Amino acid sequence: MPFIPMPLNELRIGLYIKLECSWWNHPFAKSKFKITSAKEIKTLKAIPKVKIFYDPDLSDPEEGSEVKDGPDSPESVPREVVQAAEEQKQEEIRIGQIQACQDHGAELQKAAYLYQQVVAQTKIALKRISDGHAAGIKSADQVVSTLIHSLSKPETSMAMIDILTSTQAEDPFLAHSLNVCIVSLLVGKEYDLNDDELYALALAALLHDIGKQNFPVMLRMKRSGLTKAEQQDWLRQSELGKAAVERFPSIPASTVQAIYQHHERLDGSGFPLGLKGDDISFFAKIIMAADEYDHLCHQPDPSKNFTPAEALSYLYDHYIVEKLMAVSDSIETMLNEEAASVGTAQDGGEDDNSISSKAELSEEVVVYMVRALGVYPPGSLVELTNGSVGLVTGVNSEERTKPCVMICSPQTPRKEARVVDLTNEGELAIVHSLRPQHVPKEVFEYIYSGRST
Repeated sequence: MPFIPMPLNELRIGLYIKLECSWWNHPFAKSKFKITSAKEIKTLKAIPKVKIFYDPDLSDPEEGSEVKDGPDSPESVPREVVQAAEEQKQEEIRIGQIQACQDHGAELQKAAYLYQQVVAQTKIALKRISDGHAAGIKSADQVVSTLIHSLSKPETSMAMIDILTSTQAEDPFLAHSLNVCIVSLLVGKEYDLNDDELYALALAALLHDIGKQNFPVMLRMKRSGLTKAEQQDWLRQSELGKAAVERFPSIPASTVQAIYQHHERLDGSGFPLGLKGDDISFFAKIIMAADEYDHLCHQPDPSKNFTPAEALSYLYDHYIVEKLMAVSDSIETMLNEEAASVGTAQDGGEDDNSISSKAELSEEVVVYMVRALGVYPPGSLVELTNGSVGLVTGVNSEERTKPCVMICSPQTPRKEARVVDLTNEGELAIVHSLRPQHVPKEVFEYIYSGRST
């Protein structure tokens, strides 16, 4: 049976519930469980902006509510009454799904506006810092502080992931700096970093390419086919970045270090120093993974862009699994093994020396990135088992391969489009992700006709 909304004041022991809020905003091991104590009820009521649903079939009956044979038993209710009740229930579900789609659209509009505002502020920050003006630090601080505050809201996080997933920016260099900042920040939240750590990480991610600020525009995002002169400039970017930020005493030392090291690789193949394993800072490990992820999703030729799911799989398979000669070849398998591979946030991660001679990126960081973004991040286009196309709108932390999806059916008026939670849809599931150019034109227009992004 589908989950039904449950008011906080009606919570009781024995209810099987589902939480709808960010998995970093509640202390429970799972987002679906049966309430077993008054203490759990008190904790649930203290969670900010949580939505709670319950499953009547999996919940214990309330005392004194046993079903007895008699005139009100199901067997005695006329079939047409039962059918009418079921139709009403399905209509309520449909209306709720339409409302969920409209709510997501509203969040997208707010996130798109926020994204454009911080892009403009990022442009000012990078230029001023590169020129040595202290005012640039204030601009960067405003960007980072705004993002930390905004991304504390789960619905804003999901919408922002959608924006950076689906938007092809006018200025790829600025968008890349911001995208890496957003992804790094979400990963940092998944690690449960404190406010000071999140600030230092996000600032490093925003400024990670500051060393390329004065490069020719065409060289800033170029990663292959470099001339000898361009290659020399490329290899100097870490030194230039470090020099640009270390002149400002207010920038945390960990931020400067991460900017300097984000092109290092765990196997020693990076630059500028060829560092390995634990010699590379924790923040640099996060930024290097976010950097690669965004480059895969936003290539110079948009037709070659990876889908977000493809990018996450590629990071794991190419930079980790292949180098470790592991048998796993899917993100789902990776997630099943995360309990064994993930260390604690406090110690900065796994023992990278154990894999430093083989892997380029941190396995743990990539796992945490999948946990933060989802196997199918919001904004992903997917094919469903019934042949329809879906647009992922939200992540389910309990079952990451079953996100919330907007059903894209041109036969249904766009204003009546629905968002369904695949955890409640039985056999309906994702077959694979789709690239935009592989989606029928009428479906693509249907999806984006209701978006202002």
